[in-house]
Amino acid sequence: MKYKYDTQYFQLYEEISKIIRGELSTAVTPEEAQRYGIDNSAAEATEGIPDFWKKVLKNCNYFTINEKDEAVLEFLKDVRLKPVEGNKLDFTMEFEFRPNEYFSNTLLTKTFYHDEKTDDVEKTVGCSISWTSQEKNPRIAIKNKKVKKGKKVEVKKTETIVPSFFDIFADQTKDDFPTNEGSFFKDDMLPNSLEYYLNIMDDFDEGEGGDSFDGEEDEDEESQDDDDKAAKKKPAKAKKPAGKAGEETKKECKNQ
Repeated sequence: MKYKYDTQYFQLYEEISKIIRGELSTAVTPEEAQRYGIDNSAAEATEGIPDFWKKVLKNCNYFTINEKDEAVLEFLKDVRLKPVEGNKLDFTMEFEFRPNEYFSNTLLTKTFYHDEKTDDVEKTVGCSISWTSQEKNPRIAIKNKKVKKGKKVEVKKTETIVPSFFDIFADQTKDDFPTNEGSFFKDDMLPNSLEYYLNIMDDFDEGEGGDSFDGEEDEDEESQDDDDKAAKKKPAKAKKPAGKAGEETKKECKNQ
């Protein structure tokens, strides 16, 4: 049943992607302007929604995004989900980029493969990123360090691996990736992309860390309703809300 609705959602996401990419006209017709009282006289034609996915990725506060990442994400054109043949739960996240000075790829992918018995993510397969240079790679921080040799002072470059959004494109097993990452992409970020773009998710989700995709809040809400009903019948001591465990494990990944 879930797969049936997922398929319908995929079709809806594709329509949304066309609007974001500028492939589907969103111009207000004279009839719509008159009907809804829209002043369309000063409207400017734009191609899609600039920086839509960059803002979504930043505002969701799920990923590590450093300063170099932000510059690269300026070229992120589209993010979409594609089903994978075989296991109905498997899917690929596609990140489409406009031509840029940072890497030669136009499409970066990450595929989530599930265990058919447990439905858990078993492994992820990323892709190789062809960075144009070490300086352009956001995973590498380059610093100039002055080294004194006798009376001379030389400048030496040092390279350090730093956390980056692009770490997610490394191949991973279930032992070294966040267990809820696939669910976050499919059940939270994509359905709520507009809310993340507008940065209004806090208005809809009272929970911490944007974890509405795991379904636990709904269960807690129902349990709370039952507790409230019982409290009206007979006073009871207030219980402390159960703490929420599960801090994400961050692993350092290396892209070629």
